[in-house]
Amino acid sequence: MNTIKLFWKIIKKNRAGIIIYSGIMIAMMLVMTGQNADEQEKEYTKVNIPFAVIDRDDSELSEAIIDYLKVDNKLCEIEDDIKVIRNELFYRNVYYVLVIPQKYEEKILAGKDVKLENYKVKDSAFGYYMDMTVQDYIGTFEIYKNAGYDKDECFKKTSDTLEKKVEVKMLGKEKSGGVRVSHIFYHLMAYIMVALVMQAVGPVLIVVNQKEIVKRINSSSTKFIKRNIEYTCASVGVCLIIWLILNVTANVMFMDELNGTERVCYGLNSLCLALVAFSIAYLCGNMIKKSSVIGAATNVVSLGMSFLGGIFVPLNLFGKGMRQFAKIFPVYWYTKANDMIAGKTVISGTDVLNIVKYMGVELLYAFVLLIITLLLVKNLRNGE
Repeated sequence: MNTIKLFWKIIKKNRAGIIIYSGIMIAMMLVMTGQNADEQEKEYTKVNIPFAVIDRDDSELSEAIIDYLKVDNKLCEIEDDIKVIRNELFYRNVYYVLVIPQKYEEKILAGKDVKLENYKVKDSAFGYYMDMTVQDYIGTFEIYKNAGYDKDECFKKTSDTLEKKVEVKMLGKEKSGGVRVSHIFYHLMAYIMVALVMQAVGPVLIVVNQKEIVKRINSSSTKFIKRNIEYTCASVGVCLIIWLILNVTANVMFMDELNGTERVCYGLNSLCLALVAFSIAYLCGNMIKKSSVIGAATNVVSLGMSFLGGIFVPLNLFGKGMRQFAKIFPVYWYTKANDMIAGKTVISGTDVLNIVKYMGVELLYAFVLLIITLLLVKNLRNGE
């Protein structure tokens, strides 16, 4: 039987599993894209946290702390009773209860270290936020007191300092560095592409590399080089079908968002990555002996490269050492090229050279991995 026909016959036999796996991965990709898009659209808003204060000191300092907490939060009145406090927290009527002890102001002015008692809803972010807010005021007040200011000046300077707020603005799509939903989609394509190609091509290569089938093919007149060229061509064909499906999906979904330059550049960059995915799948398919192992290998390779290559964690969050380490993964160069393509209607000459360089690195990875695989396969066959 012709090796290409054998290859496609196995693909056809496994088509149900491949289609199901592909559907799951593409659906996952769409969900992840949608979640990222929703997060980008969220506006920053302050939360009005219900809180209460048990003021046993009734001093200027305790009143100043309460006034500061009331600025962005809701003050609730409750009894100074532990049962009442616990009930209010349990029913979420309040999320935080601050207890200011007697002679608190006197001890603070005397330079003593006094810890405030508080009750908060367990594991609630609101409670820890209120802790920090209280500490902001007390810490600022103590700084001015230690600097030698009298009590009245400490209150005034603390109030003036804490009134200075940082203005928070959410960047729109046009100001966010070109990070749009289409860009997220093409970023995630790296993870999905590698996983799909490995899952589609890997099991087939494992089957055709079984000893019985290899012996039968070796007994024919088909030469080693010809046989591997045919397997390579068939694998590349599967890879290109997956690449085409993903790119058509992207172009249909983001018809109004992507311009012509982006479509071409994203397409070429993802094609380079598709060839990298093919070379990885070809290596794994020839080295792994059991079909049951290919699933685990797919997860390790696709997830590992995505995390370390800037797909799930943006490259600008990487430290210097981590960024240097990430360069050994082909997905890093795919991400770099994508970042330069995003939002560009016209790409400058310098950017074109850089994008071509990044794509060239991807192709180099694909070529080197393919050569290594062919050499390993030939040595293994000769060893047998």
